[in-house]
Amino acid sequence: MVAVAAVAGMVAWWQQQQRRPAPAATPGAPPGSLDRSDFRAPAAPLLIAVFTSATCSSCDAVWAEIAGYESPNVATQNVEVGDEPALHSRYNIESVPTAVIVDRSGETQAAFVGPIGPDHRVVLRDLIAQADHR
Repeated sequence: MVAVAAVAGMVAWWQQQQRRPAPAATPGAPPGSLDRSDFRAPAAPLLIAVFTSATCSSCDAVWAEIAGYESPNVATQNVEVGDEPALHSRYNIESVPTAVIVDRSGETQAAFVGPIGPDHRVVLRDLIAQADHR
């Protein structure tokens, strides 16, 4: 009986060792950080990268609004999948539009998937105000 339990334990341990590690990013979730050297104006205190697609019905409106936040302290960039598929792939972007707001070090401060709503605008204004005071 003890031998059977020992064998069962060894088999369970071996199966656990054979599992592949979980992916670094959760599919469909915005990235936790961006490498600022992949984007324009890496020294700006804040970057708003908007991942879009030419076939997306709401992407143009999101990009038009985000582009309006461009300033010396806020860089904005439209990352259209047809033009920059490698960036979409690198950051596991599965849904568009996805807006990712990162600080100078590339750490995500906020991210939005889909159209921008009133709550998103409040967060954007707060992050931009913080960037303007740096």
